Amino acid sequence: MRDFGKALSILDPRKDASGETERVRYAAVHNMLWTILQTPSLEALGDARFYLRYAHKLVPAHRRCLPRYQLYWIEGMILIRLGSGRRGERLLHRAQAGCREVGACFEMALIGLSISELYRDEGRWTELEELAAETFSQFKVLSADAEAIAALKLWKDAVDERSLADELLGKVAKKLSARMRRHERATPRRARKTV
Repeated sequence: MRDFGKALSILDPRKDASGETERVRYAAVHNMLWTILQTPSLEALGDARFYLRYAHKLVPAHRRCLPRYQLYWIEGMILIRLGSGRRGERLLHRAQAGCREVGACFEMALIGLSISELYRDEGRWTELEELAAETFSQFKVLSADAEAIAALKLWKDAVDERSLADELLGKVAKKLSARMRRHERATPRRARKTV
Protein backbone atom coordinates (compact mmCIF):
# COMPACT_ATOMS: atom_id res chain seq x y z
CA MET A 1 0.00 0.00 0.00
CA ARG A 2 2.88 2.36 0.70
CA ASP A 3 4.05 2.01 -2.91
CA PHE A 4 0.68 3.18 -4.18
CA GLY A 5 0.73 6.09 -1.73
CA LYS A 6 4.21 7.02 -2.96
CA ALA A 7 3.05 6.91 -6.58
CA LEU A 8 0.18 9.24 -5.73
CA SER A 9 2.42 11.69 -3.89
CA ILE A 10 4.73 12.26 -6.88
CA LEU A 11 1.88 13.16 -9.23
CA ASP A 12 1.33 16.91 -9.18
CA PRO A 13 -1.82 18.03 -11.00
CA ARG A 14 -0.66 21.68 -10.81
CA LYS A 15 2.13 20.84 -13.29
CA ASP A 16 -0.20 19.32 -15.86
CA ALA A 17 -2.75 21.50 -17.64
CA SER A 18 -3.94 18.64 -19.87
CA GLY A 19 -5.66 16.74 -17.03
CA GLU A 20 -3.57 13.63 -17.73
CA THR A 21 -2.16 13.67 -14.19
CA GLU A 22 -5.67 13.47 -12.79
CA ARG A 23 -6.43 10.41 -14.95
CA VAL A 24 -3.16 8.77 -13.91
CA ARG A 25 -3.88 9.56 -10.27
CA TYR A 26 -7.36 8.05 -10.60
CA ALA A 27 -5.89 4.93 -12.24
CA ALA A 28 -3.34 4.57 -9.41
CA VAL A 29 -6.05 4.86 -6.74
CA HIS A 30 -8.30 2.46 -8.64
CA ASN A 31 -5.53 -0.14 -9.00
CA MET A 32 -4.63 0.23 -5.35
CA LEU A 33 -8.22 -0.34 -4.29
CA TRP A 34 -8.45 -3.52 -6.40
CA THR A 35 -5.20 -4.73 -4.84
CA ILE A 36 -6.50 -4.02 -1.34
CA LEU A 37 -9.71 -5.86 -2.15
CA GLN A 38 -7.68 -8.97 -3.01
CA THR A 39 -5.93 -9.04 0.39
CA PRO A 40 -7.43 -10.91 3.33
CA SER A 41 -6.42 -8.11 5.74
CA LEU A 42 -9.37 -6.31 7.33
CA GLU A 43 -6.95 -3.53 8.32
CA ALA A 44 -6.11 -2.94 4.64
CA LEU A 45 -9.82 -2.86 3.82
CA GLY A 46 -10.34 -0.25 6.52
CA ASP A 47 -7.47 1.83 5.09
CA ALA A 48 -9.06 1.57 1.67
CA ARG A 49 -11.90 3.84 2.77
CA PHE A 50 -9.50 6.83 2.81
CA TYR A 51 -8.46 6.11 -0.76
CA LEU A 52 -12.06 5.56 -1.83
CA ARG A 53 -12.96 9.06 -0.66
CA TYR A 54 -9.94 10.37 -2.52
CA ALA A 55 -10.84 8.49 -5.70
CA HIS A 56 -14.44 9.73 -5.60
CA LYS A 57 -13.11 13.30 -5.59
CA LEU A 58 -11.22 12.61 -8.82
CA VAL A 59 -14.34 11.53 -10.70
CA PRO A 60 -16.50 14.44 -11.92
CA ALA A 61 -19.59 14.65 -9.73
CA HIS A 62 -21.83 15.80 -12.57
CA ARG A 63 -21.06 12.96 -14.99
CA ARG A 64 -22.28 9.43 -15.34
CA CYS A 65 -19.14 7.53 -16.20
CA LEU A 66 -17.58 4.12 -15.91
CA PRO A 67 -14.95 5.12 -13.29
CA ARG A 68 -17.73 6.23 -10.92
CA TYR A 69 -19.53 2.90 -11.26
CA GLN A 70 -16.27 0.98 -10.88
CA LEU A 71 -15.71 2.79 -7.58
CA TYR A 72 -19.21 1.87 -6.40
CA TRP A 73 -18.37 -1.75 -7.26
CA ILE A 74 -15.11 -1.71 -5.31
CA GLU A 75 -16.67 0.11 -2.38
CA GLY A 76 -19.59 -2.33 -2.31
CA MET A 77 -17.22 -5.31 -2.22
CA ILE A 78 -15.16 -3.72 0.56
CA LEU A 79 -18.28 -2.99 2.63
CA ILE A 80 -19.47 -6.58 2.22
CA ARG A 81 -16.08 -7.89 3.36
CA LEU A 82 -16.22 -5.52 6.36
CA GLY A 83 -19.65 -6.86 7.35
CA SER A 84 -21.92 -4.13 5.93
CA GLY A 85 -23.66 -6.45 3.51
CA ARG A 86 -26.81 -4.46 2.82
CA ARG A 87 -24.97 -1.19 2.15
CA GLY A 88 -22.49 -3.05 -0.02
CA GLU A 89 -25.28 -4.78 -1.92
CA ARG A 90 -27.00 -1.44 -2.66
CA LEU A 91 -23.74 -0.08 -4.07
CA LEU A 92 -23.26 -3.18 -6.22
CA HIS A 93 -26.74 -2.78 -7.69
CA ARG A 94 -26.08 0.90 -8.29
CA ALA A 95 -22.78 0.02 -9.99
CA GLN A 96 -24.39 -2.64 -12.16
CA ALA A 97 -27.19 -0.32 -13.27
CA GLY A 98 -24.68 2.43 -14.06
CA CYS A 99 -22.48 0.08 -16.09
CA ARG A 100 -25.53 -1.04 -18.04
CA GLU A 101 -26.43 2.60 -18.67
CA VAL A 102 -22.99 3.48 -20.09
CA GLY A 103 -22.79 0.25 -22.09
CA ALA A 104 -20.01 -1.36 -20.03
CA CYS A 105 -21.34 -4.88 -20.53
CA PHE A 106 -18.33 -6.79 -19.17
CA GLU A 107 -18.27 -4.78 -15.95
CA MET A 108 -22.05 -5.17 -15.64
CA ALA A 109 -21.70 -8.95 -15.90
CA LEU A 110 -18.75 -9.11 -13.49
CA ILE A 111 -20.71 -7.10 -10.93
CA GLY A 112 -23.57 -9.57 -11.43
CA LEU A 113 -21.15 -12.35 -10.48
CA SER A 114 -20.18 -10.42 -7.33
CA ILE A 115 -23.82 -10.00 -6.34
CA SER A 116 -24.53 -13.65 -7.12
CA GLU A 117 -21.87 -14.77 -4.65
CA LEU A 118 -23.56 -12.73 -1.92
CA TYR A 119 -27.03 -14.07 -2.79
CA ARG A 120 -25.78 -17.64 -2.93
CA ASP A 121 -24.04 -17.35 0.44
CA GLU A 122 -27.26 -15.97 1.96
CA GLY A 123 -29.46 -18.63 0.30
CA ARG A 124 -31.40 -16.03 -1.72
CA TRP A 125 -31.87 -18.31 -4.73
CA THR A 126 -35.01 -16.71 -6.15
CA GLU A 127 -33.32 -13.30 -6.28
CA LEU A 128 -30.20 -14.95 -7.67
CA GLU A 129 -32.16 -16.63 -10.46
CA GLU A 130 -33.74 -13.28 -11.40
CA LEU A 131 -30.34 -11.57 -11.33
CA ALA A 132 -28.73 -14.25 -13.51
CA ALA A 133 -31.55 -14.19 -16.07
CA GLU A 134 -31.54 -10.39 -16.29
CA THR A 135 -27.74 -10.06 -16.41
CA PHE A 136 -27.43 -12.77 -19.06
CA SER A 137 -30.18 -11.23 -21.18
CA GLN A 138 -28.77 -7.70 -20.96
CA PHE A 139 -25.23 -8.86 -21.72
CA LYS A 140 -26.44 -10.55 -24.91
CA VAL A 141 -28.09 -7.28 -25.97
CA LEU A 142 -24.93 -5.24 -25.30
CA SER A 143 -22.27 -7.67 -26.56
CA ALA A 144 -21.83 -10.18 -29.35
CA ASP A 145 -18.78 -11.80 -27.72
CA ALA A 146 -19.60 -15.50 -28.13
CA GLU A 147 -17.01 -16.69 -25.59
CA ALA A 148 -18.24 -14.32 -22.90
CA ILE A 149 -21.85 -15.25 -23.60
CA ALA A 150 -20.95 -18.95 -23.31
CA ALA A 151 -19.21 -18.34 -19.97
CA LEU A 152 -22.22 -16.42 -18.64
CA LYS A 153 -24.49 -19.23 -19.82
CA LEU A 154 -22.51 -21.66 -17.64
CA TRP A 155 -23.06 -19.31 -14.69
CA LYS A 156 -26.79 -18.91 -15.41
CA ASP A 157 -27.25 -22.68 -15.79
CA ALA A 158 -25.47 -23.31 -12.47
CA VAL A 159 -27.72 -20.74 -10.80
CA ASP A 160 -30.82 -22.33 -12.33
CA GLU A 161 -29.67 -25.71 -10.98
CA ARG A 162 -28.85 -24.07 -7.61
CA SER A 163 -25.36 -25.51 -7.75
CA LEU A 164 -23.22 -22.38 -8.06
CA ALA A 165 -19.72 -23.23 -6.82
CA ASP A 166 -16.83 -20.86 -6.09
CA GLU A 167 -14.75 -22.65 -8.71
CA LEU A 168 -17.30 -21.91 -11.45
CA LEU A 169 -17.67 -18.29 -10.31
CA GLY A 170 -13.90 -17.88 -10.50
CA LYS A 171 -13.70 -19.54 -13.91
CA VAL A 172 -16.47 -17.36 -15.38
CA ALA A 173 -15.01 -14.17 -13.86
CA LYS A 174 -11.58 -15.03 -15.26
CA LYS A 175 -13.02 -15.64 -18.75
CA LEU A 176 -15.05 -12.40 -18.67
CA SER A 177 -12.03 -10.40 -17.46
CA ALA A 178 -9.86 -11.83 -20.24
CA ARG A 179 -12.49 -11.08 -22.88
CA MET A 180 -12.93 -7.57 -21.47
CA ARG A 181 -9.17 -6.88 -21.72
CA ARG A 182 -9.16 -8.21 -25.27
CA HIS A 183 -12.11 -6.02 -26.16
CA GLU A 184 -10.44 -2.94 -24.59
CA ARG A 185 -7.27 -3.51 -26.60
CA ALA A 186 -9.33 -3.76 -29.79
CA THR A 187 -11.41 -0.64 -29.04
CA PRO A 188 -9.83 2.75 -29.78
CA ARG A 189 -9.32 4.83 -26.62
CA ARG A 190 -11.58 7.61 -27.91
CA ALA A 191 -14.48 5.18 -28.32
CA ARG A 192 -14.38 4.03 -24.68
CA LYS A 193 -16.38 5.94 -22.08
CA THR A 194 -14.11 6.94 -19.22
CA VAL A 195 -13.51 10.02 -17.06
